[in-house]
Amino acid sequence: MDDDIAMLVVDNGSGMCKAGFAGDDAPRAIFPSIVGHPRHQGMMVGMGQKDSYAQSNRGILNLKYPIEHSIVTNWDNMEKIWHHTFYNELCVAPEEHPMLLTEARLNPKANHALLQEVPCPPKSHPTSL
Repeated sequence: MDDDIAMLVVDNGSGMCKAGFAGDDAPRAIFPSIVGHPRHQGMMVGMGQKDSYAQSNRGILNLKYPIEHSIVTNWDNMEKIWHHTFYNELCVAPEEHPMLLTEARLNPKANHALLQEVPCPPKSHPTSL
């Protein structure tokens, strides 16, 4: 493995996602583990903004938490969070980095298998975080 390629470290919590690079003193990104879906079609003007867009627009969005009690329960929304983590927060292509993902101690085996697919490039997502 090339020593110049930093390992990604991602802690997907039920309430907050923390992500960064191995060797750093602190995560580079800390944000709510939440995804907002429009309540009505055509209401997503300005959704290119990042950070806490979903929480600040909760009046026009249905907010969803893809992780409950440390277990991923909605993989489509979790993939949106990973997309935001890698491309908007860390500005990296995940397939080009080794990765350490945290998972719940009692994570079901089916979830463990799906977590191993994370480095594959996620599809494009129009939904805001």
